[in-house]
Amino acid sequence: MLFPLHAQVLDGSFANAGELLWDTPASVDEAQDMDLMPDGRIVTCGRTGQNGQSLIAAWRYLSDGQPDLTFGTGGM
Repeated sequence: MLFPLHAQVLDGSFANAGELLWDTPASVDEAQDMDLMPDGRIVTCGRTGQNGQSLIAAWRYLSDGQPDLTFGTGGM
């Protein structure tokens, strides 16, 4: 996932030089929407799955792009 600034320039202080890549044990992860919460945290939703099974998923990140470990199981 990429979260660019309004000028379409990556924010180098976010996650890993402006890019957020989060690998999970699932074979398929697909973010389909996101929302910026008033406290700066980011919520994404989409799907995850493996072995032909597809599930709805939500992930939450801190404002700096790190997984919010207080959300769900390890941020998911």
